[in-house]
Amino acid sequence: INNLKDSLKNTIPCFCTVKIHNFDIEKLKLRYKLFFNNLCPYFIHICSNLLSKYKNLNGFFYNNDKFYYDNINIGFTIETDKEMSVPVIYESDKLSYDDIQNQYIEKFKKYEKNTLSLKDIDKCTFVVSDLSSVADVSMHSPIMYNYTSSIIGIALDKQSKELNLTLTYDHQMSSGKEALLFLNDIKHKIIKDIL
Repeated sequence: INNLKDSLKNTIPCFCTVKIHNFDIEKLKLRYKLFFNNLCPYFIHICSNLLSKYKNLNGFFYNNDKFYYDNINIGFTIETDKEMSVPVIYESDKLSYDDIQNQYIEKFKKYEKNTLSLKDIDKCTFVVSDLSSVADVSMHSPIMYNYTSSIIGIALDKQSKELNLTLTYDHQMSSGKEALLFLNDIKHKIIKDIL
């Protein structure tokens, strides 16, 4: 909570959302062997491949200056009634989808066993927050993690087959145009994968 409060004090959060209609998770499940229909590893893989193009989304604003990360270390949110944690997939842009999914499962299991170490949650540069496997939801606009400039929220309404992607970004680092271009690149990749 303190990290989120610090982040809110030091950022100018803005939001950009795109929708994908007729989203068929079953087609994606067959192609990518989703772990209990969890979209998070899939999105980590897509975002990893795009963040080198959208450098402003992989950094942070501090003391009136922009700072950029050399590595792409994507965190993902896990939340229970007692706490939230953000384990990290390090240098995810250098990993295959299968490697990302394996690391995701490994860190998810560590979280459940309460064995995550500082090494598992340190040096996050971008965050994926996925509510799609929790329940049907039409919108998810998460708050940025400390020392990051963006976070993507994933919401899926399975009844209407509508996938909503919301990017929360720091307006000191990025613009609405860049956020939209980033989301549209993700959207085009998803549409290609489910055709």
